[in-house]
Order: sequence, then C-alpha cells, then structure tokens
Amino acid sequence: YTLKYKITTLGFVMSTIKAKYLGTINEKIDKSKTVVEKHIISVKASDLSQWFQYIRDKKGGRHPFKLSDSSIIKIHERVQRGINESGFVLQEKSKIDDIKDTLLGLNAGQKVYLGSLVWNIRKKDINRITKIKVSENDNLPPEYELKIEVDNIYLTDSAHRHFGIIEAYKEYQKNTSLYPNFNTEYEFSVEVYNLTSIEEQNLFNELNSKQKKITAAKQKQLDNTTSLGKIKDEIIDYDMENEKIFYNNIELNSNQNNGYTLMTMSVFVSSIKEMFKNEINEVYQNDSVNDELKEKIVEYYCQFFAMLKNN
Repeated sequence: YTLKYKITTLGFVMSTIKAKYLGTINEKIDKSKTVVEKHIISVKASDLSQWFQYIRDKKGGRHPFKLSDSSIIKIHERVQRGINESGFVLQEKSKIDDIKDTLLGLNAGQKVYLGSLVWNIRKKDINRITKIKVSENDNLPPEYELKIEVDNIYLTDSAHRHFGIIEAYKEYQKNTSLYPNFNTEYEFSVEVYNLTSIEEQNLFNELNSKQKKITAAKQKQLDNTTSLGKIKDEIIDYDMENEKIFYNNIELNSNQNNGYTLMTMSVFVSSIKEMFKNEINEVYQNDSVNDELKEKIVEYYCQFFAMLKNN
C-alpha cells in the first residue's frame, strides 16, 4: 500500500495509492445499462490513517472531528451529514466510539460486522484507475493491485466506519499491550465507484434512503451480543418451555403496539433493563457466565408475568 503526491501542470495535487485488488463487479457490462461498475479492494487501518486525515477536538463534544486539508479522502458535506459553523463534520461521536471499542475488544463478546467502505473517484480526465498484476508465480492464481491516481476520494457512505477504524488504530498505537484483541492486519473491504458528482448523490440516496432499514424493535430482537440481549433471549427460551406468555405476543415490527400484543420489543427489553440493571452486567463478565444469577433473573421475570396473568 503506497502513497505518492505530484502536482500537475494545471495545479492539481494528485495522489497515487495502491491497494489489494479483489475484483470488479459488472466489468463487462455496457456502461449505458442500468447497473454500475464498481471495484472491490482491501485496505488496512494503517492505510486509511494516511489517506483519511483529521483533527479531533480535545474538548470532546458530540461532533469532535474536523477533516484536515491534507486528507485525500473527503466528505461531501451536501451528501453526508454536513459540517457545523466551526467546520466539524456532523458524524456522531457515540457511533464512532462504538465501532472503535468493538474493534479494540472493549465490548465483551462483540464482533464488528462492518459493511464495505464506499468511495467515489469522480469522473475527471486527471483521475485514473488501473489494475496491475503483482504476482510472479505462474503456479498460483494471479494477484493484483488497484492503482488509483486521483485528486480527491469522496465518501458517498461509511464515514462513521472510517472514523471508527482509524480511532481504534490510533488508540492501539498508544499502547499496544492494552488491546490484545486488536490486530493491525485486519482488512476492510472498499467499494470503489467512478461516478460523476450527480451520480454520487444518487448513490448516496440509494444507500441511505431507498434500501430498507430495520426498525429499532427488530434491532433489539436480533441483539445477541450485549448482556441485555443475551438475557432477553434466555427469557424468551425459558418462556417457550413453560408458560409461553411472550410467544407471538411481542410486537417486533414497530415501536407502536398496533397488533394488540402484550407489549412491544422495545418495552420488553426496557423492562428487563429496569428490573435488573444492577445485575445484568454481572452475569456476563470477561467471557464467563454466572449461570446461577442468570437463572434467577430469567425465572423471576417469567414468574412475575405469570403471576400477573393468573391474577
């Protein structure tokens, strides 16, 4: 992975980066058709930290990140969330910190299932994307790099993921012994498009507006990594083997109880949290499970609702 700069005769500052090439989607499809070509590459956190540069406000706050002028990767403020009056991008610190902490192994038992990072190399005469063969062994499948010569790379999506990956890498560099679960060899996939600025906005709209997002209720239902999510699943399993009070009786698709069920998933999870907020994290600690405390919580919750039902 390399990075080089040069100044063109027109005054543009050009950068050249090379990354592991994984393939191209719709490479042989006519460009006038209804699908779009995209290249897939693999990058590491150390590479991203060279290409995506920013400063972090030491005072913190909700939006502490400001892109440096030297950053090759840019955030289009009209496409992404925008910037405030001080030039700080409106990406949420809490979301970035969650990605960072999970990558570093600070969120016990959780893994990061990051979607691909998304770049656009805008269609300009000065920009070039070239596939280069790098392997010399004829007995093995060929390996390639993607060489990108560009003035700027624009994030069409995935800004939180970029910040989170680099924040994890920077934190790890401060004291590597504190984060044994982090590895600098982690690879992250990137979808590289070659679109005009107008097409870039259409892509953002496709990724963020048209594609179906799951509801908050469904997110809570699918959560099986946090302590609260695990206890929730244990309660549902116990109930299925006993009273079946909650079976088909929790609204999963909305935070409004339009189906006249016992309660919504959000209320279900919140009630567990409120009843056992001091005990839940004691059940799951450092990859170990306090089975005795877990059983007490599960049985008490289910028996409480069974008593309400019978009365």
